[in-house]
Amino acid sequence: DSLAERAQKEYGIKPELKWQIGHPAKVIVDVAEKTVGADLIVMGSRGLGGFKELLLGSVSHAVVNHARVPVLIVR
Repeated sequence: DSLAERAQKEYGIKPELKWQIGHPAKVIVDVAEKTVGADLIVMGSRGLGGFKELLLGSVSHAVVNHARVPVLIVR
């Protein structure tokens, strides 16, 4: 079974795949809030930290700062 099939069978979650072009953090926030009406955004963190995060920017950090719904970062 794929992860999507397991989520549906075991937890009643029906994952949806969406493709968008744009800045990742903005797209995540827009899709979560405007398209699907999410109550919570759950996302992973690559854990670059420190200097690399400062240089590259952090999608998860930007989502936390711009989302109007709670954000859970999983590491």
